[in-house]
Amino acid sequence: GFNSMKQIVLALLMATFLISPDSLRADNFSLGGMAISRPLYEGSDESEIDLLPIIDISIGKWGFLNVDRGLGVYFLKDRELELGGGIGYYESRKEEDSAKLNGFDDIDGGFDGRMFAKYNMGRYSLSFQIRSDLSDNHKGTLFDIGAAYSIKPNRRINWTLKAATTFADKNYMQTYFGVSQAQANQAIFSSTSVAFVPRGGWKDISVSSKFSIEFTRRWNAKWVMGYKRLTRDAAYSPLVRGVGSDNQFYFGMGLAYKFSDRVFRF
Repeated sequence: GFNSMKQIVLALLMATFLISPDSLRADNFSLGGMAISRPLYEGSDESEIDLLPIIDISIGKWGFLNVDRGLGVYFLKDRELELGGGIGYYESRKEEDSAKLNGFDDIDGGFDGRMFAKYNMGRYSLSFQIRSDLSDNHKGTLFDIGAAYSIKPNRRINWTLKAATTFADKNYMQTYFGVSQAQANQAIFSSTSVAFVPRGGWKDISVSSKFSIEFTRRWNAKWVMGYKRLTRDAAYSPLVRGVGSDNQFYFGMGLAYKFSDRVFRF
């Protein structure tokens, strides 16, 4: 959820830019919030409504801070190809989040290192991202591959449809989907009272849609919706097959305000 840890992290990331002289040349500075309905945890069949930040800051040609890619820089950025790296934040999974997580250790929120590439072909694009844990919580690495189609019928409306898949290594899978014998012996897993040790592999396939409309020069409304299907060992985990669901849905709507480009020019 939108807990104090996340607020501290976001404040630190914001401060990194606000105290930098480069922030005086911010090309884009948008902030807002989004209410989103999503699963309680990855693999859950229960959902919650959460409040998430909308952050989109670009500094000149090379620097950025946003929710998708974190805080980082582009190594290369032109009309066709984007290459870059950064540091992002991943959320926690707490035992108290759901009764079905009783007996499972808390997984703290933390930072991961990210490297990404995107190839643009007009309305179509291909993307690749590596996310590797820096906080030593899940100690894993994720590989994301996606293909997207975007249309912009006018300067105020933008819509993107994306299909993606994620490969997760053994460490990530065992942290989030592994079940020990002691955990398997709980009454909630009465139908499958055996330990589960997942392997690394393709974790999910997904499709998502993002739609935004500028209804004034400064205000922007956003809608997101998506579906993710957990696959292979992620779907076979007793946490998913036994008491959860391999079908994961989310839907959100929010508002963002774009500040003047001259907001930091003193």
